[in-house]
Amino acid sequence: MKATKMSDIQNIDSKMQEKEIQTTKKKMFDLKISLKLKKETKSHYFKVEKRKLAQLLTLKHNHLIKNN
Repeated sequence: MKATKMSDIQNIDSKMQEKEIQTTKKKMFDLKISLKLKKETKSHYFKVEKRKLAQLLTLKHNHLIKNN
């Protein structure tokens, strides 16, 4: 799993952004649970998903500021 670049997600429309935010939050939740239960997981995925979520939320915030 590679880290996403901001340029990759800038062209996503707002509905797709919301969907991506929800799926990323769900992935992070699932990763947290699997780490706590000591299941065999790749812990660096959590860092990648966290960064992706931050990028999506930043993009969403920038769109809100630009539209208001």
